[in-house]
Amino acid sequence: MKRITVLLCVIAIGIAITTITAAWLIQAYAPGQIRFGIISLWVGRAIWIAVAATCVAGLIIVFAGSSQLSGRRIFFISMLTAVVLVVSCFVLDFNAKVPVGKISGQYIYTADWTTEHVATWTKVLAHLKDKPNVRALEIGSYEGRSAIWFLENILTHSSSAISCIDIFDRDYEINFDYNMQHFAGKVKKIRAPSQLALRGLEPATYDFAYIDGSHTSKDTLIDAVLAWDLMKPGGVIIIDDYLWENGKEALNNDAFTPQLGINAFLNVFEPYLDVVDRGSQIIVRKRLNINKNSPQLISKSPKL
Repeated sequence: MKRITVLLCVIAIGIAITTITAAWLIQAYAPGQIRFGIISLWVGRAIWIAVAATCVAGLIIVFAGSSQLSGRRIFFISMLTAVVLVVSCFVLDFNAKVPVGKISGQYIYTADWTTEHVATWTKVLAHLKDKPNVRALEIGSYEGRSAIWFLENILTHSSSAISCIDIFDRDYEINFDYNMQHFAGKVKKIRAPSQLALRGLEPATYDFAYIDGSHTSKDTLIDAVLAWDLMKPGGVIIIDDYLWENGKEALNNDAFTPQLGINAFLNVFEPYLDVVDRGSQIIVRKRLNINKNSPQLISKSPKL
């Protein structure tokens, strides 16, 4: 039994040293790889195996009747190992919750797809800057980089706010939460698929929307249509990645790019909107008065 006990302790210590060292190396040289939750990753599983082995070793000593002297020594070693392993789990798990990425001032993020659009957004949304009670809607927030820009440059009045819809995978949710803590009371975080979340919002309450969620044509079209009724007259909708073709290249199908869905939206809603900007993003403004040729204004119904 002593040999089994010692072997279990050695295995536990070996696993602990290997996994903890590997985890810290990964965090140092490949940040973000262990940020999904320690229990669900191989690092977490390995450490818990080591904990289990150590505990089994202790139980063997307690119930197998080993000699008092050697048994106490091995028990002390095994319990000390168990404590070290448990503490390591908490340290690694805490480390997994620490935001990882590029530090920019008081924020942290791993990607910046916002800066390239700042000049256009500044011009298109200038009429909302510093105004009270401006309501913004964001579909696809990721780490909050675009939301930060809206909050710092457009939603600057204390009464203005933004609603951020995303499924918020833990990988990037950590950075989002860290970044948004600087805007307490101005950010409504909605964790849900956009097509469910949008149906629960009040119509005609938002001044502008930024759509950067799913990149399939179907989802982009549905997001745009659902966002339309949420906009006030004169509201602005910014739809990202009009020229994005990664999905088409990978699957050889236009349905897996936003463009097809965006074009469908523009064709159907043409009588009710003005295209403000067309490039890598499509920006439209909801007309205050719909086109006089709109089918809604044709009084005579077509013959069946």
